[in-house]
Amino acid sequence: MAKRFLTILFLALFNFSINIAQITTQSHPLARYNYRYLVVKFHEGSIQRADVLASGMISDIQVTRLFTRSPFVLNVERQIYSQVSGNVLEDLNTYYRVILPENTTPEDAQRMIDQYKALSYVETVYAEPFYMPASVDIPPTTPDFTGNQTYFQSAPVGLDVPALWSYPGGRGTGVRVIDVEGGWHFDHEDLPIDSSDLLAGINFSNAQTHGTIIMGILGALDNNYGITGIAPEADYKVVSVFGTGNLPDIANAVNIATANTSPGDIILIELQALGPASGQTCTCQCDQFEQIPMEYWQANYDAIRHATSSGRIVLQVAGNGGMDLDHSRYGGRFNRSVRDSGAILVTGSNNHSPFCWSNTGSRVDLHHWGGNVVSTGLGDLFFPNNDINQAYTANGAGSSSATAITAGGATGLQGVQRARGNPLTPATMRDILRRTGYPATSSLIGTQADMYAALNYLHGYGTIYGVVMANGSPTSGVVIHAGNYGSVTTDSAGRFRIGNIPLNNSVLLYADGRSVGYTVEWWADQSTQLTATPLSVNSTTPVQHNIDFSLTNGTTITGTVYNADTNQPVENVAVRVDGFPWEVCTAIDGTYTLDGVASGEVYTIIAGGHSTSCSNVAYLQASQSAIGGASGINFSLIPLDIITISEQEFYQEVAQQLTNSPITFALFDFKPTHIIATLRVNDGTAQSVTVTVINDEFVRFEISGGDTVIRQELPSILTQALDTLAINKGISPSQVLMRLQLMETMIQAEFIP
Repeated sequence: MAKRFLTILFLALFNFSINIAQITTQSHPLARYNYRYLVVKFHEGSIQRADVLASGMISDIQVTRLFTRSPFVLNVERQIYSQVSGNVLEDLNTYYRVILPENTTPEDAQRMIDQYKALSYVETVYAEPFYMPASVDIPPTTPDFTGNQTYFQSAPVGLDVPALWSYPGGRGTGVRVIDVEGGWHFDHEDLPIDSSDLLAGINFSNAQTHGTIIMGILGALDNNYGITGIAPEADYKVVSVFGTGNLPDIANAVNIATANTSPGDIILIELQALGPASGQTCTCQCDQFEQIPMEYWQANYDAIRHATSSGRIVLQVAGNGGMDLDHSRYGGRFNRSVRDSGAILVTGSNNHSPFCWSNTGSRVDLHHWGGNVVSTGLGDLFFPNNDINQAYTANGAGSSSATAITAGGATGLQGVQRARGNPLTPATMRDILRRTGYPATSSLIGTQADMYAALNYLHGYGTIYGVVMANGSPTSGVVIHAGNYGSVTTDSAGRFRIGNIPLNNSVLLYADGRSVGYTVEWWADQSTQLTATPLSVNSTTPVQHNIDFSLTNGTTITGTVYNADTNQPVENVAVRVDGFPWEVCTAIDGTYTLDGVASGEVYTIIAGGHSTSCSNVAYLQASQSAIGGASGINFSLIPLDIITISEQEFYQEVAQQLTNSPITFALFDFKPTHIIATLRVNDGTAQSVTVTVINDEFVRFEISGGDTVIRQELPSILTQALDTLAINKGISPSQVLMRLQLMETMIQAEFIP
C-alpha cells in the first residue's frame, strides 16, 4: 500500500512538473497564499505506518513529512492522548508537505491541488498561508517603565497582576511557557531567554522585534529597570516556525512545543494568516485585512488538538483581519459544535470594545488590550544609541499583545494552582478565564481576563460586575454598596466590580448617586437579593452577574424635627429613608435634607430612634410618607429618659414611683447576640406592664414577680423592627430591677400603671 501511495504521489508530481505555466495570474484565488507549499493529508489506512520517511524528489519537486518527529513517537502519543482526553485524534503521520518549484504559478498549484483532490487516498489538500505576526540594563541606564504598564491594573482596566502576585506561585513559578512564532532579540537586556532557549527552527531576523515584544509582556525580568513581565518567574522557551530556507511550518512547531512541555504548561501561538476572500472592502489596518487564526488550517488544528488533549494549555491570536469568524465562508471551522481545538482564542480590544480590525465571533473566548501596550522592543519609548537590546515600546498592539497579556495571566494562575497541588486542565483554564472575565460591550469578543475574579472563583467566591447609566450615559463617581462585601465607585465608563462574595450567599446592591446629583436605587428592588451561585466547570453561564443601574436626576425631601413637649427644634436626630442604609442628622435648627430621591416617588421617612451616626437618640421613633421633591415634612418627636449602658454585664436599679401617667425610658448603645432581662416587681396592686423591644438579634426575657416567674423568648430578624410582650401581673410594681448581659442593642420599655 505504501508503494502504491508513493507511486501515485510521484506520478502526480511528475505530470505536474513537466506542465509548468510561465505566466502568473495574481488575480487567481491562490495568489493570496504561499502556493508553492502544499499540505496533503491522506486518509488513515491509505498508507502503511512504517518508520520510513516518505520523501523523494522528481525533477525539482520535493515531498517531505510535515511533522518531523519520529513516526513511532507520534503514534504512541496519539494513543496516550486519545485515551487520556477521550478525544479521537488524527494521525499526524498522514500529513505531508509538497514543495513546488520557484517558478510555480497559482494556476499550476491549483492544477496540482485538483489532481490530489481527485485521489481517493487524499483527505485534504491546501496551499500553506503566508504566516505573519499579529502585531499592530547595560549602559546607558534604562529608566523604570513599570509604572507605564497600566494593563497590570485591576479590572475593568487591566488584568490585575498584583492579585496574582499576592499568591504563592502567582509569578508563574513552576510553569513552562513556549512561544511559537518566528524570532526574538535574544541579547535584549530585559528578556528571560537567550539563544540556548530556541528549541527548534531558526531565529528569523524579520520576526525578532515582534517576538521581543511578546516575550517582554510575558516574562520580562524583575530587575528595577525597563519593564517587568506578568509572569517573570516562569520557565520560558521558544520554537521558531521557520526552518531551512525560511520555510514556515506552524503545525510542526506546535508539535515540537508539545513534546517539550508537560501537562498544564502553556503554548502560545503568535501568528495569523490570510483566510478566504471576504468580498468586503477594507476600512482599517489593511495590511492585515482578512487575517484569521491558525487553527483554520487542518494540520494546524490537528496539532493544536493533540496539544490540548495532552493537557497543554494553548493560546492563539484571533487575528487582526476585521472578520466575523462565524461567517459561512469559514465552513464552520470556528463553530464549537462542529469542532473545537481546545485552544483559547484571544482578540484585541479598546476599552472592552472591538477595534475595527478585531476578529470577532462566538469562537473568540477572550479579549484584552490591543493597543498602547508597554513592552520590550521596537524603540519608540526608549532606544539609546539605536541599540536594539535596550529598545522599549509603548505601542505593542493587535491581538498579539492581547494574547500575550492573557497568556501571562494564565501562566500566573497555573502557578498558583500548581503551588496548591491542583493544576488546571486546558478546558478548566479556558472556562474559568471566560466565566470570570470582565464583560465586553460586544458578546462576540468574549470577556477580558480578570485575575482577581478568577482567583476568587478558584477559592470559592463570586464576583459581580455592572454599569451605572444616568440619563442614558455611563456615569462615574457613583458608589455601589454591597453590605458586608464593601463599596466601590464607578469608573469613567460607569463600571464597577465587587468580589469576595461567598458562593451561594445573597447580596443586596444599591447605587448611591447623590454625590454626582443622581438618585439612589436598589438593584431591582429592596426585596430582591442577588446570589453568586457555584456552577459546574463546563457550564457556559458565568459566575459573575452583570447588574445595570439606570439613575435619573435626583431631588430632595426636606423638613424640620421638633421636641413634642417644648415644640423646639432638635439637633443631631437621625432622619432616614425607610429601606435605605444611610441617614442624615438634623442641623442646629432641626432641619434636614434627604437627597438622592426620585421626583414624584413615594418614600417612608423615619425620624428619631437609635442611630450609629447621630448623637441625639433621646426621642421615640416616628415615620410618615413623603413624595420625592417635597418640603415641610416635619416631625414632633416624644422625648425619652435615657439610660446609657456601657458595661458588658451590670445591675441597674430604676426606682420609679408609678403614678397615673405613663413613665417611658429607653436603653441605648448596646447590641448583644441576645439579651437576658429580668424585671422584678414588688408591692402594689395589679398592674399591666408592656415591654417593647427593638433589636436585630434573638431576645430572651425572664420576668418574675413574687413567687411567679414568666419566661418568654422573642425571635427577631433584620426585617422585623418590633417585638412586643404584654404581661398582666397580680402585683403592683414600685421598683424595677433590670439585668442585661451581652449588650449593644436598644430597648424601649413603657410601664403603664
